[in-house]
Amino acid sequence: MLEWEQVPTRRAVVDLNRRCNARCRMCYYAHSSERWTKPLEAVREELIAARQRGNFYVDFTGGEPTVHPQILEIIQSALELGLEPCVITNGVAPRRIAKIADAGCREWLLSIHGLEETFDWILDVPGAWARMSETIRLLKERGCYLRVNCTLTRYNAHQLPDLARFYAEVVDPHIVNFINFNPYYEWGAASQPEVYQRLNEVQVPVSEVAPFLREAIDILEEEGIWTNVRYFPMCLLKGYEKHVCNIPQVMFDPFEWDYGAHPKTVEAYAQVAKGMASRILSREGKCASCGVREVCGGINRNYYRLHGDGELQPYDAIASEVYAFRDDLSADIIIPAYRPSANLMRLMNEIVEKTQPPYNVILIQKAQSAARNRNWGLERARSRYIIMLDDDIVNLPYGWNRALIEILRENRHVLAVSARLFRMDGLPGKNTANNYDLSAPLVPVEMIPTACCAFRNTDVRFDERYIRAGWEDTDFFMQLRRARPGIFVIANTVQVVHLNEEKNQGGASNEYNRRLFLAKWYGHVSRAEVAGERPRCEEKLEPRQASTIEN
Repeated sequence: MLEWEQVPTRRAVVDLNRRCNARCRMCYYAHSSERWTKPLEAVREELIAARQRGNFYVDFTGGEPTVHPQILEIIQSALELGLEPCVITNGVAPRRIAKIADAGCREWLLSIHGLEETFDWILDVPGAWARMSETIRLLKERGCYLRVNCTLTRYNAHQLPDLARFYAEVVDPHIVNFINFNPYYEWGAASQPEVYQRLNEVQVPVSEVAPFLREAIDILEEEGIWTNVRYFPMCLLKGYEKHVCNIPQVMFDPFEWDYGAHPKTVEAYAQVAKGMASRILSREGKCASCGVREVCGGINRNYYRLHGDGELQPYDAIASEVYAFRDDLSADIIIPAYRPSANLMRLMNEIVEKTQPPYNVILIQKAQSAARNRNWGLERARSRYIIMLDDDIVNLPYGWNRALIEILRENRHVLAVSARLFRMDGLPGKNTANNYDLSAPLVPVEMIPTACCAFRNTDVRFDERYIRAGWEDTDFFMQLRRARPGIFVIANTVQVVHLNEEKNQGGASNEYNRRLFLAKWYGHVSRAEVAGERPRCEEKLEPRQASTIEN
């Protein structure tokens, strides 16, 4: 594995407090007497440091972040610094949560550890389930982006399949994290043997929870929702290893935190991960002889002391790459290779040098129209993700494909993402939706070009009534948006040079295609949606424009 295949996360974390409005039975701090609240100025200092480390996102944790008396000011501070905030919450204060969302917090990580009475009992808060249900309704009503955490315990292991159905049918999260309970902090303190002995009340043996966990993963995967399983021995999830995110992977997971690592290099992050592993994990017994111990990391040291390793099933085959089991990050890269050229040769060399495996390259030619050629590529695509890439793109950054894919993985509401296109003189190109906002990592736009973009594999196809080139790509993205609600974004974190950016007209001079587009989308497009192409549509299409060609 090439070292740049590991992309350091750009998500920070700020711990706001130890105060909480619930008493979760498996909380890491359940046996702690601390009840501190971090002052606003100290929070701001941590946010500044997080931004200086190159982060774009920040998760607020606790305790319960929503009970911090200055949480609204904290959200505003994060936004002012260019950090997209996410609050981790138990959801039992829906009205306060709605105010925080209205203050600008668009992303929420909901801790949903059980259903109905089980949820109330785990949190030790009567009516907690009704409050969480109201929280979900209010956040979805506001268009917020939701993720879910679920800690695996004896209390909820049998409910995992039903929980998965609830997540899919009601919450509709971008991702679900199943987190194996591990005895950290006071739970594992040798000075509190009475607490340590109570672990059996909370901690479920991994072999007992594994069957329920596999079923839950299957349910969510069927609904297109990605699942991360954290801190779980891979040998108990054979066949599902790609979902396991243990300490060796966690520093490179976009949903996890950077733990203060700096600079953002593979070496710096790997060093932090090794330090975490040495403090937490055991490689004794069966783990010592396992062929994938460098990938899995081992088993929690306190779990090993309590349960031993009789349930573990070591691997014979040897693997050491962090992502040895990951196949969900693959993409088919479709390139219109109209003819052998210096541009194409240069691009292929850049792909080999700078693209993170696994990926496939599908070359299409100018034998027919652009729409038919692109459909030819789509029909042969087998990966989860599709990347369209013109042969006049240069200066691909290392890991460019993984960066685009991670945006789609982390943001289910994003239908397609384009790299930021620059001209040779270093100025932003007009074909990146005429949007020159470079301040945020992701910029929502009405339309994107196909020069360097990514989207999920889809049944949507280019309309082959379009001849030669022009407007067929805009039509495709219109279809994509009609098939599923969502947005298009420009990724300022992926910057490339488009050689034809200064003179490219986007095929807008093809009058036949223009009239076809106007006829087909009469009443559905506005001026902004076809920005960057000439001639542009009127603010709303007139009936006379829609009468030339039948839809």
